[in-house]
Amino acid sequence: AAPALLELAKALSLQAEHSEHAYPLEREELFWAEQLGCAGGLQPPWGEVAEALRLAFPSTEAVAEGGGGPDTVQRFYERHVFPRWEALVPWERKELLPQEIQEAGRAGRQVLVAGCGTGRWACHFAASFPEASVLAVDISKASLAFAEERSKRYGLTNISFEQVDLREWSAPRQFDFVECGGVLHHLEDPEAAWARLSGALRDGGTMSVSLYSRAARQPLKEIRGEILREVFGRKDSGHDLGDPELRRFRRELLARLWRAERIHPMALSPDA
Repeated sequence: AAPALLELAKALSLQAEHSEHAYPLEREELFWAEQLGCAGGLQPPWGEVAEALRLAFPSTEAVAEGGGGPDTVQRFYERHVFPRWEALVPWERKELLPQEIQEAGRAGRQVLVAGCGTGRWACHFAASFPEASVLAVDISKASLAFAEERSKRYGLTNISFEQVDLREWSAPRQFDFVECGGVLHHLEDPEAAWARLSGALRDGGTMSVSLYSRAARQPLKEIRGEILREVFGRKDSGHDLGDPELRRFRRELLARLWRAERIHPMALSPDA
């Protein structure tokens, strides 16, 4: 029974890591997490089981993210590395990709992924177009470490990573294609960063930029405000909520979000 229990404990820990421990915890569960932390000296295989289960629990210390500011995003992604993606399958039907992506993947092309996060898109591009050269940059050292580990796992030799701050970074060379998805709107001066990225383009180069849609996300903003007022008695943005409060917030959000009348405006918005 012990080997099977150990495998179960490891599976629980892996799932907990992938979900960033973003699930509700009862007081009794936190008590057992503390007990596991003091369970040194157990005989094999029970010591291994206790260690694996201990990792399935988040820290019992509540840590707030701090107020909104220019470094809030960096602090968040240093602590919460996601998405923790696993599979990497190169794009097979490349002829179905936008022409700009196909052109960027040609031999000798220089590609910049600005704000690569954990490298999912960058690594998929590099795997799909091995003759192109990819530089992936991000402000989060933890995210970059994850991305680099994945690139090595899948044997990618045409991609490199660098920690940079797009608010002040100057590209070391020019690129044929720049991809920047879900990044610029987090900056206090997105237009300045956009201008610097534009300066990194070669003549005739292409930039792909995606931003959060204020119009499409309005229903989500309304739900967030409702939860903060009704559950936490707050009227602010909730930037300083600690981990236990964020787990409670997530549970409330999921309960409200998946009602058809709340999700449809976001799913059907032409501006999504």
